[in-house]
Amino acid sequence: VIAFAPPADEAAFHTAIKAVGHQDWVIFNSPQAVVAAIPAIRAVWPSLAESVRFAAVGAGTAKALNVAGYAGVLYPKDEWSSEGLLALPEFQAVSGQHIMVVRGEGGRQFLEKIFNERDAVVQSCEAYQRVLPDCDPAACRQALSDQSLQVIVAGSFESVNNLKLLLGEDIWPILRKTPLIVMSERVEKLATELGFQTVWATKNASRQAVLALISEKKEALCQKIK
Repeated sequence: VIAFAPPADEAAFHTAIKAVGHQDWVIFNSPQAVVAAIPAIRAVWPSLAESVRFAAVGAGTAKALNVAGYAGVLYPKDEWSSEGLLALPEFQAVSGQHIMVVRGEGGRQFLEKIFNERDAVVQSCEAYQRVLPDCDPAACRQALSDQSLQVIVAGSFESVNNLKLLLGEDIWPILRKTPLIVMSERVEKLATELGFQTVWATKNASRQAVLALISEKKEALCQKIK
C-alpha cells in the first residue's frame, strides 16, 4: 500500500548528504531511509571518520545498515521507535552535538523536536517520499467481501490510511470491522481515530511480536470468523 519515489527536493537531499561527514550522529528512521540514502552517502563519503556514528530507530533499520556494510549501529533493543531511541543513554546529553535525521519526506519530526530541545545542532535529510501505489485492489476487496480475510497487519499509519483510500468507500464498512494489527500505541490511537473498530498494537515492529500478538488474540479472531 506504499510506494517510494525520490524526494521532491533532490537538491536539498544532496546538500544534506554533503554534511554527513560533519555529524556526530546520523540517525536513520526506517530501512527505506537506508536504501534511499546510503548510495549517495557512499558516493560523497567513501570513508567516514570514526567520530561519525550511525543510529537506527529499530532492529530492522540497523540490520539494513549492517547489510550495507556499516557495523556498530546503535539502536534501542526493546522499544523500536523514536521514543525508544531518545531514551538511550547516548542521547541524554547531546548539547552542541551535530545530529542528522535521515527520513522520508513529510515524516514524523519528533526526533528533531526533542534533539532541538536538548540543544543539539539538528539537520533533517529527506531521502525519499512515500506515494500511493498504482495497484489493483480487487483481490483484497474480494477477500474482505467474502470474509476470507480475518486480520490485517499494517506497518505504519500511512499504510493504514492508504489501505482505506485504495479499497474505496464502498468496502469501508467491512474494512473498519476487520481487526487491525499495528506497530505502536501511537498508530493504534490514530487508526482508532480514523474509524477502525478493533486495533491491536504489538510490543515492537518485529515479526515475532506480530506472531505473538496473533497467537494471543487467536480466540478473539476465531469468534469473529464464526
